Amino acid sequence: RWSIVTGVQTCAVPIFHVQAVEIEEGHLEDNQVKTVSTPLNDLLLTGKFVMADLFDFELVGGADHLRYTSHDQNITWGGNLYQSILIARSQIREQVGIEVGQLTVNIGPRSTDLVLGIPFTQAVVRGMLDGARCLLLRAFAPNWSTPITGTMERFSGKVSEAEPSRFDVQLMIKNDLELLDAKLPRRLYGPGCIHTLFDTSCGKLKASYAVSGAAAGTPTVTSIPTGLSNPNGYFSLGTVTFTSGSNSGVTRSVKSYSGGTLVLAAPLPVAPAAGDTFTAYPGCDKQLTTCVSKFSNRVNFRGHPYIPKPETAY
Repeated sequence: RWSIVTGVQTCAVPIFHVQAVEIEEGHLEDNQVKTVSTPLNDLLLTGKFVMADLFDFELVGGADHLRYTSHDQNITWGGNLYQSILIARSQIREQVGIEVGQLTVNIGPRSTDLVLGIPFTQAVVRGMLDGARCLLLRAFAPNWSTPITGTMERFSGKVSEAEPSRFDVQLMIKNDLELLDAKLPRRLYGPGCIHTLFDTSCGKLKASYAVSGAAAGTPTVTSIPTGLSNPNGYFSLGTVTFTSGSNSGVTRSVKSYSGGTLVLAAPLPVAPAAGDTFTAYPGCDKQLTTCVSKFSNRVNFRGHPYIPKPETAY
């Protein structure tokens, strides 16, 4: 095991990679190992080094990364800059078996901390960190005046929950064992279609159903009057994405649509102004009549509307 003494770690085992590091952080077994590079192993054997956590958040899509460090100075590793930020994490919860590993990360963003040009907390409210992949590394160096000698992977998973508060943002991260929580069997017989609107199995092209519009009257964070003339219910269970104004880029599910007014399932960060533009998409209640009359997609309907209801008497 490793113990911290006045900011420097000391080694209590002769060879670093024989046993798991920081056993007290989780429930790792003695036969689990952490492989490290030879230079890092040599440094750890000296018993004198400094360390810091490195966090790499890969946003959905893989094109953008947010990289932070718990150190009070920026750190460069692997050709990437890890920005110093107020960030802390919980102990890593992992054990042998199929229990989902968890990690909680708290970030105290400054006004200058942005996500693709948007203030950090506001970006979290917009869902920009939802599903982001987090890689936690532990970086080691002889001292902070020298480059990083090497790193060790401590945890990897996806952001499952993001909760902003007045002072910080809390992220709940779960490892890939969470994928085993999928319900089986995958397909269940029922009256509703098992496909998701606009997915590959549905076969409909989402862009073909996009409807552009603008807020009118006096919108609120949950109710958006518009000039749309589509029939009542057309956008119910669909989505709306703002393309201008203070909510630009924000997407919300539509709870109901009637008389040209969109009622949202969750509030917007701020109330839009009249004239703010958006793109709305219709919704589907997965019933055969909707699939036929609204989308002309009977061939891809995968529900079983004629199955008797459970309470039917025979």
